[in-house]
Amino acid sequence: MVKQEKWIILLLPFFLLCSISALSQTPAVDVQALLAPVTSLTMNDLDFINTTTPEWLFTITLTPRAPVPLQVRMNLRLALSLAGDGRFDRAAYYQSPVFELAANRTLTNFDLRNPEFRAPLTFDSTARRQVEATGLPGGSVPSGVYQFFVEITTPDGGTVLGNDDEQLTVTNPGVVELLLPYDGEFMPTPYPLFQWRGDSPSWNISVFHRLPGQMSPEETASGIPHLTANVTGVSFPYPSSGVRALQTGESYVWYVEGVLSSTGGGERRFRSPLRSFTVADGPTALSPSLLDELERSLGPRYHGLIEQLRSEGSSPTGIYRLNGSTISAAELMNILGVLRSDPDAVTSVVIE
Repeated sequence: MVKQEKWIILLLPFFLLCSISALSQTPAVDVQALLAPVTSLTMNDLDFINTTTPEWLFTITLTPRAPVPLQVRMNLRLALSLAGDGRFDRAAYYQSPVFELAANRTLTNFDLRNPEFRAPLTFDSTARRQVEATGLPGGSVPSGVYQFFVEITTPDGGTVLGNDDEQLTVTNPGVVELLLPYDGEFMPTPYPLFQWRGDSPSWNISVFHRLPGQMSPEETASGIPHLTANVTGVSFPYPSSGVRALQTGESYVWYVEGVLSSTGGGERRFRSPLRSFTVADGPTALSPSLLDELERSLGPRYHGLIEQLRSEGSSPTGIYRLNGSTISAAELMNILGVLRSDPDAVTSVVIE
């Protein structure tokens, strides 16, 4: 019996040591951060404590894993990696007052505006100037990666009890540039290719038929669309079936609208300027815009050649070939659009 008791006394410290080691590896507070699934943010969203028009931005769930109640603080930090403008590891910072965690607790950015959590949200002055300088006129912040860190500590900040981080990739829609058709262009086909440049995961394109007596594009675009479509890319060939066809000799107005997910579960939209075009017969209708597009696509190296074509009054025959095969005017414009993004791919240009 005596020998058995000695073994028990020797083993107890070993088990006690194992238990303490296991507890030290388990966070005292399990932290789960959830960010709003958005692709666009405003400065009001980032300044979520002081904004007068708050939207849901994040939810933080705290689950104690140690004996409760716990006295804790919560630290929030925003790190920015802006496209082409460097990184700010401490772009914004918030530290809550000490609060009691007695059970599972869920907090949102709305809760941090309450007296219990009221504390300043501090912005790095350089980061804020950069965001405001490169953001959109409408208040949207510039594109980049926005990383959100949550840390729960003891009241003195000396011990981290739990943490988590999430990130958003924000896209900057910028200014929409309509590429094709040109404003006022005469199209030789009732199936034009629409092209534009911009940054959005989704687009709505609308085409309006200009009716007699309508004097401005704005008046035309205030009516019922001739066609609307949702597009995920930045080009749209007018369908040859399933929709109302475009009519020869008629004029049309069009625009595209970017659709972004925003805080609060809604959408944020931005629209391009209005452009018009006319569907017309005859190959010469495309001449001015075709030369303009050639000049854009070929770059300044061939400016003299384009000016020669202009001075000679040259006009296309309306028949376009690629490697011996006939292609449509829309396909030609699409090829020129590709060349415009890489003009060095053109090694030589000759007039025959």
